[in-house]
Amino acid sequence: MTTKKTDPIKRVELGDGRVRYRFVVDMDRKQKEDKRGKPILDEDGAPIMVRDQRTFTYDTLKEARAERARMISERSQGTLIKPNRKYTVGQAVTEFLEIKAGKKPSTRQSYYDALAPLVGRHAGLPLQALDVPHMEALKRDMRSGKLRRLGPAGKPLSPRTVNLALGVTSMMLKWAIGRRLIHVNVAELVERVEADQDAGVDRGEWQTADAVAFLRFVAGDRLYAAWFLTLLGLRRGEVLGLRWDDVDLTGELARSRKLPDGTPSIGVVNNRITVKGKIIEGTPKGKGRRKVTYLPIPEVLVAALKRLKAKQAAERLAAGEAYGACPLCGGAHVVADELGAPFRPARYSKRFEALVKAAGLPPLVLHGGRHCAASVLGDMGYPDVVVAAWLGHTQVTITHGYQHAMAERMREAGQALGEALAG
Repeated sequence: MTTKKTDPIKRVELGDGRVRYRFVVDMDRKQKEDKRGKPILDEDGAPIMVRDQRTFTYDTLKEARAERARMISERSQGTLIKPNRKYTVGQAVTEFLEIKAGKKPSTRQSYYDALAPLVGRHAGLPLQALDVPHMEALKRDMRSGKLRRLGPAGKPLSPRTVNLALGVTSMMLKWAIGRRLIHVNVAELVERVEADQDAGVDRGEWQTADAVAFLRFVAGDRLYAAWFLTLLGLRRGEVLGLRWDDVDLTGELARSRKLPDGTPSIGVVNNRITVKGKIIEGTPKGKGRRKVTYLPIPEVLVAALKRLKAKQAAERLAAGEAYGACPLCGGAHVVADELGAPFRPARYSKRFEALVKAAGLPPLVLHGGRHCAASVLGDMGYPDVVVAAWLGHTQVTITHGYQHAMAERMREAGQALGEALAG
């Protein structure tokens, strides 16, 4: 006699007449617990394991069948994720940031800031309940200015800030998928914000002529060499972190730095930045800069650095014991005030913007110097790999056999860029 197999999906009629479809799935085995949530042990002190059964309810029979089939398939493959209504978005973000504790302080702070809108709104939401509508609303409110971590309410966040928040959230959710906490990275399903066509108007863009005019205007400025370094494309932290011990004005270190013999250079090995109001020094940003640590410098910059070094020597003599060194690294910084104190990043940026305004040139934020350098090198026909190496971009890939030729191209690029900026 054949026994009719019972349908595992049950039809349930609710009190208001609506119909739902319900089934039970064995997720795995779990520890048996008492009413207080403590594990129950057997005679040998081992935890007693029982079936971990979960009940699922869906609106339609078709949906219930599809989900049950998916769960059984994933269970057989060992990829089934257990429902968890207790593990929240806030807990996931906290754990994610903890595993990033080994990152540079500036990177950790960037992750923290990027995740702040998500945490501020959905910290208590179960991570598995986070969906695309949640992320779309988050994106919309950041763009409208309704959701801001800092600054006046109602001021829209830039596309870059919104996309950074979505990107870091996506990183966190990818980590959660790897931990088998969720199935889907919902942040990946949200379209990024397109950059505004007029976004560059306030930030400004300079042509070669603008950079030349600026350097001529600041030719007598005490920090002329620093402004030249900025327009050569160095990051603010790289300029402010540069120490005289890292500067080779004679070319005697060229061979050890794998540069053509006699090539003056600077070692971009220290970075000076501000994180939450605190000055921090460390390695420069990005793997690209670590691949191309030493930059050949043009003759015009060598002359400017020599003048600055002589100026600082005279200031040191005049100040006597009042003249100091960097309290963080103990070194003598290239960009320092009359008493040897290194500049704070914000002070350097404000000084630059003030000089740009005084020169009557189009507005430009300090970081625009990197874009200007890239544009000039591109206009002179240098390939992307040379431009990327010069700027210290992460995408730099240089084979061993190409290193010598690359060093020569870098020397040529540096000299050409210097001559172009000097006018």
